[in-house]
Amino acid sequence: MISRSHSQPIRCGAISAFANFDALARGFKHVVSLLPLFDPVEHRQRYGDSSETPNVLNLALRIFTEADDMPEADWTNKMDAFINDRKDLLVPRGVRRVSVVICRRGQYPWYYTLRDMDGVWREEQALRNVEPALALGGRVVFNISVRNHVAGSNW
Repeated sequence: MISRSHSQPIRCGAISAFANFDALARGFKHVVSLLPLFDPVEHRQRYGDSSETPNVLNLALRIFTEADDMPEADWTNKMDAFINDRKDLLVPRGVRRVSVVICRRGQYPWYYTLRDMDGVWREEQALRNVEPALALGGRVVFNISVRNHVAGSNW
């Protein structure tokens, strides 16, 4: 519980589902662009040096064909490389966590959460296969709004 005298940053998140990895690669930049721009100087002034960036990105992959799937170790390597190759998109949006859920037909979803650890995005292994919002605990109040992508976009 947060005391009334201690302020917390407003946290924003973006969530999107994709049919496969190729669709994720096409749509990633757009989904990240839905997050507000982040000012690290203002954030430090308001919340202190120890406050982590506030925003999160949640990505779901609907892997329903064998051609789109791969072993867990390959998913891990591919997602690590994908996120690290695009970290320049995440920093200006104040992203602190990227969670990926792999949804396979008839199976429990596979959760994979990455955080920036000293400039390299790596898996937060304590959160493997646990929905991050539940794993991180605390009382969270959500104010959710839907933002549709532009009709006819090819992502």
